[in-house]
Amino acid sequence: MILRNSLIFSCFFLSISTLLQYSTGKSERSLYCFVNTPDRQIFDPNVLSNVSCTHFVYGFVPINNPKGKPEFNNYDLMYNGRDGNIRKFLRLRSKHRDAKFLLGVERTASFRDVIDAQNVAKGMQKAYKEKQFDGVYVKFNGYHLSQLSSVVFMETLETSTMKPSIGVTAERVWQNDVINRLREIAEHVEHIYLDMSTVPSNEDPMIVTQVDVVFANGSIPYEDTIQGNVDKLAEEGIMPHKLIIGLSASGWVFKVPSVLKINHGMYADEIGRRISYQNACKARGAVLFDNKTLNEITIRGQDWTCANLPSENALGMKIEWILDNNFAGVGFNSIFEDDPKGECGNDPLPSHVLAMQTILGTLPSGPAKCTRLCYISPEEIDDNFPFDSLKSEFCSHIIVDYLELGDSIQFGVGELTTKRKGVEELLKKLNTWRRKIGEKNSPSLILSVGSNQKSSVWKFVVGNDALRKLLVDNIMKYVDEEIADGVEISWTKESMIDVFDKKNLMSLIEEINSKQEKDNLIEIMVAASAESTFANFYDIAQLNRTVDLVVLQTHKLHSNKIPFTGHPSPLRATPSMQNQKMSIEEMVKHWTSQGMSRKRLAISISASAISMSYISPDQKSISKSPFGQVASVFRSDSDDIKTQQEICESLQMETSESNWVETADVPVILRKNQLIAYENLRSAQVKAVWASIEGIGMAIHNLPADDPFGICDNRTAFPILTQLTRTQTCSKCIKQHDFRKCQHDFTVSCSFDLKSSKPIFKTSIVPYERCTEIVVEQLKLNSTGKIVFADKNQENVAKNLTTLHSKMEKCGLIMSLSCGSNERDFTRLLVDKMNSTIDNILQKMREYKFSGILLDCEKVVKRTNHRQFNTFLKTLQEKLDSQKAANNCSNTISIRFSDKTSSPNSLYQISQLNKLSHVALSNIDAKRVDQQFLGSHAKSTEQVLSRWLVSGVKPSKIVLEISPFAIKQSKNGTVSTLTQGQVCESVGNRAVFDEDFLDLVSTVGHDAGIISSPTVATFKYKIGFAVREELAGIGIRSVNGDDFTGICGRGSFPILKSVYRKDKC
Repeated sequence: MILRNSLIFSCFFLSISTLLQYSTGKSERSLYCFVNTPDRQIFDPNVLSNVSCTHFVYGFVPINNPKGKPEFNNYDLMYNGRDGNIRKFLRLRSKHRDAKFLLGVERTASFRDVIDAQNVAKGMQKAYKEKQFDGVYVKFNGYHLSQLSSVVFMETLETSTMKPSIGVTAERVWQNDVINRLREIAEHVEHIYLDMSTVPSNEDPMIVTQVDVVFANGSIPYEDTIQGNVDKLAEEGIMPHKLIIGLSASGWVFKVPSVLKINHGMYADEIGRRISYQNACKARGAVLFDNKTLNEITIRGQDWTCANLPSENALGMKIEWILDNNFAGVGFNSIFEDDPKGECGNDPLPSHVLAMQTILGTLPSGPAKCTRLCYISPEEIDDNFPFDSLKSEFCSHIIVDYLELGDSIQFGVGELTTKRKGVEELLKKLNTWRRKIGEKNSPSLILSVGSNQKSSVWKFVVGNDALRKLLVDNIMKYVDEEIADGVEISWTKESMIDVFDKKNLMSLIEEINSKQEKDNLIEIMVAASAESTFANFYDIAQLNRTVDLVVLQTHKLHSNKIPFTGHPSPLRATPSMQNQKMSIEEMVKHWTSQGMSRKRLAISISASAISMSYISPDQKSISKSPFGQVASVFRSDSDDIKTQQEICESLQMETSESNWVETADVPVILRKNQLIAYENLRSAQVKAVWASIEGIGMAIHNLPADDPFGICDNRTAFPILTQLTRTQTCSKCIKQHDFRKCQHDFTVSCSFDLKSSKPIFKTSIVPYERCTEIVVEQLKLNSTGKIVFADKNQENVAKNLTTLHSKMEKCGLIMSLSCGSNERDFTRLLVDKMNSTIDNILQKMREYKFSGILLDCEKVVKRTNHRQFNTFLKTLQEKLDSQKAANNCSNTISIRFSDKTSSPNSLYQISQLNKLSHVALSNIDAKRVDQQFLGSHAKSTEQVLSRWLVSGVKPSKIVLEISPFAIKQSKNGTVSTLTQGQVCESVGNRAVFDEDFLDLVSTVGHDAGIISSPTVATFKYKIGFAVREELAGIGIRSVNGDDFTGICGRGSFPILKSVYRKDKC
């Protein structure tokens, strides 16, 4: 499999998926089909009867007049009194209701200016709407993409309801300024169609070229390949999710001196000509298959013919590669060149059909980055369950309720084990889904054993040596037959009975381990119930050594069979709960206190709700304290609300009241005399954040109850699971770097404020040994191009820092440089004094032994000067790269941005940003505290990061800046900023903070008001978030806000020290 073994694509293509908005989960891959009817011919819609496209493009129609009116011909509109080709084309809507029908237009004439471009676009808008097209596909024949007017044209053409698409040939991608225009155009279009039919070598029509080559090899240059072009586009921030790869249904035929010695790039005897597939397949001669390019070559005499072979092992592999790398889709240059009449002996349109089938047979996929188990039972899954809406990154493991123990075995009759009814059909559907995802990103398959058996059955089987051995043999046989990755032992329906059960369960696990083959190990999991946990029926120390994971069934901490109200999965116990142990926190604490490793633990939640009928008529009492109330156990469950969809519907009723239960951090619904306990997006996020901080995994049960069709918001399938995926981070160890070395795997950038503070932060205690760089905040670029300090005191502090230079070894001392706040002054410097300004920067770096620079210029880089700034950035980097830094490492250059840059591509060259040491994202407000971290709000760190990743900046170049400062809100309304040390001075070391896992802060009441502060725990979460997204690292802005004196009793710099694990990696 040539292409599969050659995937050397930039890895950052796959890393933005976690932060992109999850939709309904349906395949988002597009198939573009071009209906460019030959001149003076009538279009027959039946030619498309066997193919389904997402985008049908009619054209191409010239738009060279100043008013943008398409120059339709008679066949387009009407012919001999009959419907024209456009009307016949649009009738395809009746069969392709979800497809978009685009008017394809081409412009050859240049735009006189931007006003001309706007007028043409407005005329074009009016025309395509009059003809009832859904949108426009634009093709420029000329040098339009070298001019700003092309950006204005596409921007004007964009409407609130429809983004246009634009086509560009591979040949144009490598031309000057074109790539920059495409970068600016990208945000205004739905797709950029990369037409591979014309590559740079085709500039000379005498040069022999192959068709749609994916990788450079031998005589095929990088610029002529799909990989080369998409890499070039990605460098400028045009990412795969925007690109449609345009393939050729047609081929090339050349007259050559020797058909046996010809290669791509050599000269032919005559100009090459296009050949349709229906003609290529009928070409006489010897037919060869080129394994390197996956093309079919036909040779006869001097004729050398090259075309795509529409089979799974040729063109199919190219399409698979495109889909595997998460491109938006594929297209072909013309349906009329793809054997529309089936003359080659196969079905009509073979390339289009192959693409359609490949798209339907694959799903966008990425790996699950954290331990997240998804439970599925055969009785829950019907024929309509939408497996294709289940994204591969949702689940690290799929647990299938697979094997039952025979209830009658204890009486000496029946089989020891039987498969659950319907499990074989379930596994067929599951394996079909896993094949679509691909083996690389497919979740592990785990077979669950005995979840529905009573304890008497379990006790009899595992207590009998012979039966236990037989059970182990059966388990291993089924794991082998189903090609499963592991097994879960689930003695959970009832509690274990005595200590003998504890011993026998361990014997079962040890015997499973003894059956394992060293080169084919399976995962062994144990499901643990709350009842057996608190009865001490698990040998926790031994389990820690013998199993891969213990799944705590924290989704069953309460049942509607109990005569009191409660919740199945409260994070913490409320005072009114009858059993204070029945909380997630207490169950986890029980296991970890007895030596269970956190990395071997997972907590569970359920997408399903439970309903209870309370007896008390006092609605106010129930609202105030919903748990611990007397409930009826004699009730019918016919009206019970169980699924997320039913919950949504209930919340819309006037009789339903939604309550959030503090402390437990769970929602309930009060409806008449019913209490409905369930999970929602908020509680799922709280638990995901809590589990992430604790370093444990998660599991979700009753998956079909999680609104799999996205009915609640008409968009998001599996909303609870989606929320877990979005907010759960992974427990991964960050090894402390060696500050005596130049290179580091994870950046820890520590900002140091030159401003004076109380108590005084002495430069001698700057924690350089725990930082990869110390960023000195902040020098300023004045209107004359000089680098200045805010005052003499700050200058003296900076001089004192230079005395640490020898001790800091390779830890960088970085100059943070503000470009000021006056756009006009900064523009004047860029235009008139760029070189002298750069010289001043370099001089200041030498004077203070700075080994790098962090530019803080966002306020003054605008549309009027962004091109000059990009030149300034490039020139400064070239100068820094040409000399060694003061610490004998390479000089570094980085740049800082905030949430205010909403469209990075419009101002900055992404390729240049990806060459910097890093890009610092600082989502810190004027009070120096972090803004909202998670959430859909445009200013949340999650969304800010998403914008930069989508823009094309590599995750490995992004550093997230985090603030350790706290906020004190006084009773009189005044707000002030506190350091961690000042927080402890205000409330004492033993103050109990209320943790807010939504806003990632902790709050505590104070005599003068309320203090909200980040903690070591919330920092750990944010660091885990950066690690999950494979970012370059984190920045602490600034260490002055940490407890640098150690007054809080945890030693100095507790926030900074939390970056690294205490135990060894």
